Amino acid sequence: MRRQIVRTPPWVAQAWTTGYTSSSSSPSLLFRPKHRRPLVRPQSGSEAAAWARRLSFSSSCTLSSSSSSSSSSSSSLSSLDQQQEQQQQQRDQQDEPTTAISTPTPLLAAPPPPAPSRFVPVPFSYRQEVELDIDTLTNLGMGLGRVTLSPEQGQQWQEYYYKIAQSSSRSNSNRPTKTRRHRNQKKNQPPNVMSLDWNHQENEEEAEALEDDNNFDVATAFAQDDDDKDDDLEQTKIQSSSSSSSSSSWVILVPSVIRGERVRVRIFRNYRNYSEADLVQVLRSSSSSSRVEPKCSLAGLCGGCQLQHMTIDLQRYWKTRHVQDALRQFQLIEEEKEDRKGGDSAQQDQDAAAVVVQPCLGTDQIYEYRSKLTPHYQEPAKSRRGTRNHPANHETDTTTTTTRMIAAIGFQKQTSREIVDVSYCPIATPAVNQAYQALRQELLSSELPPGKRGATLLLRQANLHPNDDDNSTNNTYVETDSRKYITTTVRGLNFTYKAGNFFQNNYHVLPLMVDHVVTQSTAVRNGAGDDDDAAAAGKTMTHLVDCYCGSGLFALSCATHFERVVGIEINDAAIAEAKANALANQLHHKCEFLSASAESIFSVICNFPRDSTAVVLDPPRKGCSHAFLQQLMAFAPARIVYMSCNPMTQARDAAILIQTKEYKISSVQPFDLFPQTRHIECLMVLDRQ
Repeated sequence: MRRQIVRTPPWVAQAWTTGYTSSSSSPSLLFRPKHRRPLVRPQSGSEAAAWARRLSFSSSCTLSSSSSSSSSSSSSLSSLDQQQEQQQQQRDQQDEPTTAISTPTPLLAAPPPPAPSRFVPVPFSYRQEVELDIDTLTNLGMGLGRVTLSPEQGQQWQEYYYKIAQSSSRSNSNRPTKTRRHRNQKKNQPPNVMSLDWNHQENEEEAEALEDDNNFDVATAFAQDDDDKDDDLEQTKIQSSSSSSSSSSWVILVPSVIRGERVRVRIFRNYRNYSEADLVQVLRSSSSSSRVEPKCSLAGLCGGCQLQHMTIDLQRYWKTRHVQDALRQFQLIEEEKEDRKGGDSAQQDQDAAAVVVQPCLGTDQIYEYRSKLTPHYQEPAKSRRGTRNHPANHETDTTTTTTRMIAAIGFQKQTSREIVDVSYCPIATPAVNQAYQALRQELLSSELPPGKRGATLLLRQANLHPNDDDNSTNNTYVETDSRKYITTTVRGLNFTYKAGNFFQNNYHVLPLMVDHVVTQSTAVRNGAGDDDDAAAAGKTMTHLVDCYCGSGLFALSCATHFERVVGIEINDAAIAEAKANALANQLHHKCEFLSASAESIFSVICNFPRDSTAVVLDPPRKGCSHAFLQQLMAFAPARIVYMSCNPMTQARDAAILIQTKEYKISSVQPFDLFPQTRHIECLMVLDRQ
């Protein structure tokens, strides 16, 4: 019999060691260890009992064979021990009569997954569970909570970033400089090392070295609405601690939560001054009526929807709140104050009432509304090693030739760029889902072409089929080729554009947005302000300038209300579509479209009357350029109607216009263009004073 390593646990009778240990220095070893490590102690009582029975039976079998060669050793066992051993053998033989167990198999829990190579180990370890209360929501749809770090965690955080600062200082000091004078200055400079003290209350000056611990930026790398203008990084400013909170308060961001809930989370990423975690369990909820069961089984995992766990009323409340927070950050509305006292309270109330954010406007169609879907797929991770990567259709066979099967088609995860396999999207229209499932089955059953590493699919539904001569409604037509043209009807006007070009994707809310743009652009100027020109008061708008006009949605919708309309767009293909749409809707005699940058529009409209000219802005997510804003302020139109998909950049641009003291905000109206997601469309109107 092969000699095994067996370490007698403390819960096994120690009488076995008498006369049978091969080393007096190791009285707990029944057999001399050679090639196997000692066994691990079980974690539960049932495992310990099972190990004791197996070890007893194994030891007794080995001892019986040893007793034939050494009778003196067997006589050393007491009669009580022999009786207990016989009883144990009988019990084991009833359970396993023909099996001799040489080595017990440990019944241990699966080890935790290893941390990623770039995981920052402070202040929390990988997948460490933490309990916290959710204080608010960010404009990324993430819940924000705070926990108080222990002194040990603070010390670990300090030492970790101290080492990083030291290594960065050494690398910078080793860089070559141009002259000897520069090198001497470099030597005399102190190292760029943070002098940190986690007890900020004792040393407030050193606390400032934490790079303004009260504020930090969080960036999201992916949004499903990548077709909504631009998909660049969106920044949001989060207040990590208030004046009443302690300086050791640490921010944790959690998805799929509601303010007021107490939750248990699992940390998966640490940043310099906040962490991100997955939701494990909702321990206590103060607003249970606001939490609903998501319709999508992938809610919380897929990065397309962030708010499916909320009621639609709560979603729109937070979208309105995020617009207010954006305006408040640029001091366009007053900070929230529970108590207003002092001589200036009346003036503060008047300033706060000057800008009112209207409740977020939407429709009852909160699912099956999205007319465009752009799922993604990537090259299989193991395709280069010759293994198949689609067990649903093929079995793994490394001996055959390389098979490049698509593993997943869908959208990126909420916390990474990994693709989540999505077979059905509840916010897409039924026609888009039907076309997507057919295209999906076709792709999953075929191999990736050589050299192709992935792609983004396109499925776009149109109101009108391009081949219908009688313009009959055909809501089931879905185009998958981005180069082909489709037609959409909005308020009686037909807009034809390439399926891959930009156009709003919610046909239910889009008419409401168009109506508000038309109403605000044509409204009579208000002469109530003290600085308003008496001659301009009561005038109607006669000229319209549509910057970032695209295929002419707002320009053509407003054309019948103005004497002249000019649209400008940097995309040549979009300008060609706008001209064709103006001709098709018989509005070409009023509309003029130019292909140029938005800054070039002012050389064309220099003869427009400023007191009766309205400018419509619909820029990409990054907002307007500084050069454009400077020229816009130099032209000084009577009204600016600003539509934006990013309230943060919209508030930034509005703050620049208001600083000149020439404009004031007349109205702010958010639109819930994408229910179940964090995305907002916001219309802001600025009138010249």
